[in-house]
Amino acid sequence: MLGQIPPRWRPLYASALYTAMRKGELLALQREDVDLSAHAILVRRSWERQTTKGGHADGIPIADDLVPWLRAALVASESALVFPGPAGRCSGGTWTWKAFSAERSAGRASSASGATSAAEEVVGTSRSVRRRPSDVARDAR
Repeated sequence: MLGQIPPRWRPLYASALYTAMRKGELLALQREDVDLSAHAILVRRSWERQTTKGGHADGIPIADDLVPWLRAALVASESALVFPGPAGRCSGGTWTWKAFSAERSAGRASSASGATSAAEEVVGTSRSVRRRPSDVARDAR
């Protein structure tokens, strides 16, 4: 599926696939919340509020296959955010879908059929694994 996503969007969508984080949590994810050496992400906020939808922080393990995607996102970002919007700010999900759709319409995606709907479906997926930050840190040892 990632091969159908324009290259600049692949780290975001890989993160959605491997973590099952909500769209708002991904777009509000900050550098300080990602610990590649401990293979852990601390989810503390969403673009709409200073907390998660559940009202508490969660630790999510980082799969080995996700590490290069997150590393690429961190290198590419000139912001405190891992996946910044225009001007380096967290501006919500609208810019993401509009920009992705525009690229797809312009023929930049390798497959014109289904790429947007499949990607939106993945980002909207509910979490499969949520754990306390202390559990993620313990398991990483």
